Amino acid sequence: MEKQFIDNYGYVPFPYFQHILLLLVVILILLRNKVYNFLNKYIYNYIPNIIVKKYIKIIVALIPLYIMLYYDIKYSSFSMKNLGITTHINNDTFNSILRLVGSYYIVQSTGLSLGVLIGDTQNIINKELIIQFILFFTAAFAYTNNRSESMFAAIAYFLVKYLACDKTIEIQPDNDDLLNKD
Repeated sequence: MEKQFIDNYGYVPFPYFQHILLLLVVILILLRNKVYNFLNKYIYNYIPNIIVKKYIKIIVALIPLYIMLYYDIKYSSFSMKNLGITTHINNDTFNSILRLVGSYYIVQSTGLSLGVLIGDTQNIINKELIIQFILFFTAAFAYTNNRSESMFAAIAYFLVKYLACDKTIEIQPDNDDLLNKD
């Protein structure tokens, strides 16, 4: 019998727990306006201090991620194997695809920061939420070489962006007003 490095490897409180929690995150992000308004009405509006309110928004927005992290750190419950992904695609092949897509996005982002324009089709595709998640997840994987950490980083980005921020802003990399003039 193969020895497990983690006691209760892949443990979850009930079948499909990981999938349900991931689906919950997707629903929270897709219904972000309703969720954000609900949180404002019942939690955030009762916090007078603006700084404290900002931190509490981040803490609340990341609650699903805390649960995911706990189960993944303790039991590796959110590994691609335990999510069922590597039962359909070989580990090495999956990692190669992740690195390739992630490297593409790193190159594209570097080009944008250098002022290189992207094509109109690229721009339209990159604005799709699922494409953004895939690009962020794969770019993080190209850097960390850890699929769970990369997935959690991308999830954290979207949870904070959509459930903890009052508005989104567009940052222009060549805008001198954004540079610190110390």
